[in-house]
Amino acid sequence: MVIDTSNYSKIINKLTNVEPVLLEAMNRNVQADSLEKMKKLLEALRAYHGIGVQKYGYHYLSNNIRNPKIHVKGLLHYIGMYHETTSKDGNFGGFNKDYYDISFENHKKLFEYFPNYLHPDTAVANQAILDGADAFLESNYWKARISLTYRQIHKYNLPVYLHTKELCVKILNKIKEEIQY
Repeated sequence: MVIDTSNYSKIINKLTNVEPVLLEAMNRNVQADSLEKMKKLLEALRAYHGIGVQKYGYHYLSNNIRNPKIHVKGLLHYIGMYHETTSKDGNFGGFNKDYYDISFENHKKLFEYFPNYLHPDTAVANQAILDGADAFLESNYWKARISLTYRQIHKYNLPVYLHTKELCVKILNKIKEEIQY
C-alpha cells in the first residue's frame, strides 16, 4: 500500500500537469507556432501512466490468515474494499482501462499528422510537430479527442485516483494504529 500511495502521487501529478494544456487546446489557446505548447499537448494526449496497484500483501493476507485478531475496527473491511475497488473490475480498473484505450488510440492516430514527432533527433521531431500543427488544430476529430481525453482525466481518473489514494492513506494509518497494540 505504501507503493500504491507513491504510485498514486505520481499518477495524480502527471494527470494534474497535463490537464491544463488540454483545457487550453479546447479553448483554442494553443497556437500552431507554439512548439512547446504543442509538445505538451501531444504528451497530454498520450499520457497514460501504466501503473497498477500492488496485490502481493493482500493475496498473502487473504490466502494465509484465517480469523485474525484485529483490534482496529474496520481495518480488514477497508483493506478488502480497497482491493475490491482497485481490481480490474473495480473503479480503478474500469476508468484505468478506458483511459488506456483513449491514450493508446490517440498515440496511434497522432502519427497521421506528425509522422516523426517521436524521432530521436530533436530537430526532426520539432519540425514534424510544426509541419502538422495547423492541420491537427483545425481537425474536428482532434478537437473531439482532446475534449474526450480532458473529460476522462478531469471527471473520472483524477477523482478516482484521489479518492483511492485517500482510502489507501486511511488504511495505512489504521495499520499503524494496529501495530501499536
